[in-house]
Amino acid sequence: IADHAERRIFTHWGCKALVSLRWQAEKRGAKMRMAIAFVDLLSLLGLIFCNVHLTDKSRQRGLRAGWVAACTTACVVWGVGVFLHALIIVGYASNGLLMRYLCVRRHWFEVLNLALAGSTVLVASISVEVSQSNAFRAALGYVVYDKWMKFLDQLRLIRAVGLHVLPIDATLRSVGPFIGVLLVYLLAATSLYFALAIDKQGFIQCFFWMYHLTVLGEFDLSELLGASSLRLVADADGSLRQAEADTTEYHYILPWIIVFMSFLIGVVLMNLFIAILCHSYTLAARRAKEDLLRDRAASALEQFAMREGVMTAFCPRRAKSIRRRRGSNMQQVYAHRTVTRHSEKIEDMHDAHVWVAIANTEEG
Repeated sequence: IADHAERRIFTHWGCKALVSLRWQAEKRGAKMRMAIAFVDLLSLLGLIFCNVHLTDKSRQRGLRAGWVAACTTACVVWGVGVFLHALIIVGYASNGLLMRYLCVRRHWFEVLNLALAGSTVLVASISVEVSQSNAFRAALGYVVYDKWMKFLDQLRLIRAVGLHVLPIDATLRSVGPFIGVLLVYLLAATSLYFALAIDKQGFIQCFFWMYHLTVLGEFDLSELLGASSLRLVADADGSLRQAEADTTEYHYILPWIIVFMSFLIGVVLMNLFIAILCHSYTLAARRAKEDLLRDRAASALEQFAMREGVMTAFCPRRAKSIRRRRGSNMQQVYAHRTVTRHSEKIEDMHDAHVWVAIANTEEG
């Protein structure tokens, strides 16, 4: 159900009852994972705070104690996260669903983030000097950003939060094609400006200039022209005064290019982007309840896989007997349904009717 492509299945009362019943059984496990995500986020935020202020000698002693506490907490929470994820993998594999686990991109993303978080926390625990490098700080910033997103994913399972957050998330995911079109227009404007070879600026610098001009609406004509708007002039008495600079070779062409690009991208495309956002959010808000059910079904499935992993790892005989009993019960249900449908068809063959509807073409 969680991976079903048709969203309308979650509007059926039977699907709602099934997901709600399973969610109630797995609700405690979801709350536990939410608490783990919150503690993990707090520990990494503590690492960031200590890392930024660790060079302050007046606060170094107290910060080192906080650094050690944050590293210890982060290592413990990371180990718990790896253990729980390993249980999920075992749970999928024990029920013959390993290929389903491998086909979900989110699982691969979580494994990569766990590896990056583990290496970052390990480096922070081993060497304080290495943690002052720019590469470590960039990696730590990304890990904390990922933890914020993971915490938000856990929060949106709460109905009061999810009904407001899910439409926003769906709207952000729906504007991908527009972002691609906007990027093409920005690259085209950048290529046009770069071809003028003003002050021999690099392509990346030209891209940022065009982004400020078209998207943010911030630009300085003199900087785009590659010349200062003022120059110093020496008077007869030897004093210096400011005067307007001489016009450049692109003084009359570039302003028209700016007008065209700012109107096309800054006005037309940006207003179209706002219209797309409004339309996408309206549609996403209408199906927020269905998206909440889908997320809860996926969370309940992972909780079920985790419990299956625990039984398989620590009580393999009991887990095997439970799966055998579950499989036999399902076979009995399917066999009963098949026999019932076959007998009903035989009984109804002697008392069958064909109903025909004829449209009335007479007027009046």
